[in-house]
Amino acid sequence: MSYDKISNECTNAEARMELLINVIAHEMQHAWHYADTMTKSGRWFYSRKAFLKQGWTQESIAEYFALCYAKKRKAEGKAFAYNNLTNDRDIAQFPKDGGYSGALLIDKEPDMFKDIYLMSIEDMPTAYDKYLKVLKEKYQDKSKRKTSKR
Repeated sequence: MSYDKISNECTNAEARMELLINVIAHEMQHAWHYADTMTKSGRWFYSRKAFLKQGWTQESIAEYFALCYAKKRKAEGKAFAYNNLTNDRDIAQFPKDGGYSGALLIDKEPDMFKDIYLMSIEDMPTAYDKYLKVLKEKYQDKSKRKTSKR
């Protein structure tokens, strides 16, 4: 999330705070994921195409955590971050958007998150191929049809 986006779209302090909290949740998940990965497999860097899959997997996991937190905040009557996240992300853009919209894919089948996460701490490219790519193929076509009707 860019500074310009925050300053242009967050018209009040409460909205800015909601986005800030959500960004912190996203970044905290990156830290936990790094710690779990280094403890389990010790493999954080991959090369070539695997490097892209690694990034897409990392951002999907972190953004899903942020989405879950935003849902909790929405249930408490603070929906700005949730609305912002769901409006900014588009399944049809996965993984071209860096992997962030993978959160919406995982949200379609949240029971799969545990499997994605556990596989990712052992081998992130395999987690992408085995889970995220499958979700992409399953839901992206539906998303494209929905988008094309607009």
